[in-house]
Amino acid sequence: MFKKYKKLYGVIFAIALILSIISANFNMEVYAADKDLDKTYSVDTIINTPTVSHESNTKSTNPFDYAPNTEERYIASIAQQKGITFEEAKKINDEEIYSLLKNSPMVQDEEIRYKTIDKKAGDINSNKKVFRVNIATEVKYLWSNAYNKPIQIESIGQPIMYIPGFSVAEIIGGGFNIENTSTSARISQTAVLKYSVSASLGITKGLDIVEVSAAVSGMVYLTTKAKTYAINIGLTDLY
Repeated sequence: MFKKYKKLYGVIFAIALILSIISANFNMEVYAADKDLDKTYSVDTIINTPTVSHESNTKSTNPFDYAPNTEERYIASIAQQKGITFEEAKKINDEEIYSLLKNSPMVQDEEIRYKTIDKKAGDINSNKKVFRVNIATEVKYLWSNAYNKPIQIESIGQPIMYIPGFSVAEIIGGGFNIENTSTSARISQTAVLKYSVSASLGITKGLDIVEVSAAVSGMVYLTTKAKTYAINIGLTDLY
């Protein structure tokens, strides 16, 4: 009889020991989770954390998929400019911000901001209508909280040239020329534009239009002569 109870007590003790170990592990996991919730991420944390990128989770590199004047829109623009993924562009941007703020003597009073710039770059003249040409881009700049104003242009994203209200079928020309200093920038491109308009406008060859060709659904293609389109960006544009 004593041996029987001895075995029973042994089983009960073993079960109690296992339950104790499970409870301890659970408490440790909850504690770790609580610590993560309270964690403050510094620039060092962002830079030194490896980026895990899976193709299915890669974010869009189309700037128009993001709100204007945001870091995400700027990063998408840089990704297009460099021909890389959004995640790769974000890592580059994080490293640039870390380096900039780390070496700034006024780091407590300065911050990085982003601005979407969209300006008139020129006109296309025809016998019936003047078409406006715009250049849009994303700007990363340094803002002074002490003086409440932009103080330095850091970099310019990939520019985009378009005709507001009309579909551009083709842009033939060299790449964009981007000249920038710490307080100003100029973006230009010399190109031939081919875009579609309604045939009912009655636009014919002449002035800046060198060719009118048939399209579909009552539309025609207009092809322009080569022209240079340009915009200037200053600190006053960044408010």
